Amino acid sequence: MTQSKNSAAAGIVSAFLLVLSSSAAIVSTDSKWFIHVWQSDQGLPNNKVTGIAQTADGFLWIATPTGVVRFDGSRFDKIPRETFAPGTRQRTSAVLGDPDGGLWFAMDYGPVIYARAGVIRTFTNHLPSDIVEQMLEDKNHALWVVYRGGTVLRLKKGHSRIYRAAGGLPGYSPCSLALDRNGQLWFAKGGNVGRFQHGRFAALLHLGSQTTVIRLAPSSQGGLWICAGSTLFRLTGGRQPVEIAKYPSATSSDHPTALLED
Repeated sequence: MTQSKNSAAAGIVSAFLLVLSSSAAIVSTDSKWFIHVWQSDQGLPNNKVTGIAQTADGFLWIATPTGVVRFDGSRFDKIPRETFAPGTRQRTSAVLGDPDGGLWFAMDYGPVIYARAGVIRTFTNHLPSDIVEQMLEDKNHALWVVYRGGTVLRLKKGHSRIYRAAGGLPGYSPCSLALDRNGQLWFAKGGNVGRFQHGRFAALLHLGSQTTVIRLAPSSQGGLWICAGSTLFRLTGGRQPVEIAKYPSATSSDHPTALLED
């Protein structure tokens, strides 16, 4: 995979592939940032993206309601379900790459699957029967799973723990997690952004209302990317978030579903 292809994709937001490159019209508060959109007309199998991950070879793996595809910066290649989830009939709702070259796949109302080098492991015990919206692996190799409605599950060595309001999370609303380059786990939920520390989630700042959908992604330069509604922010250190850009929204109900910096 060439460097030009690798730099061609930076994130997927809602039905759009949001690319920070030099090939599209400026929709930004900073002239260095550009927006590029991929939809079904450009080869995306479905205009709703439910998950995105990047593997060490630079490819993006994208989950949609109609299947999983691999993206090299210019072309989408559909991945047969039998190659990573044989015997299942559910849709893939989330995907995650790990440092060892494997991929995690979450199936609707079903198992979480790990595939690496042709070996497939399926996890089913004590998992909520719901739709997974995001997965994340922390520095201690624990898998964090975010379910629709904001329930968060931590899975490590076959043991699971569920976090809800009692664990510091705000009430029923979408949740997003991110791990910064220092290994700190962050969350966004109910209009709040904060950190996981001392076994609890604690809010540090507020962006928007309780119904504002916020997605997080780590920044390679430190800090976080925050997409709140249709606005992209960057958070560094102890400063307030800085607005970077706004992405084009087809309708007032459009909201981000996944965010990634390549």
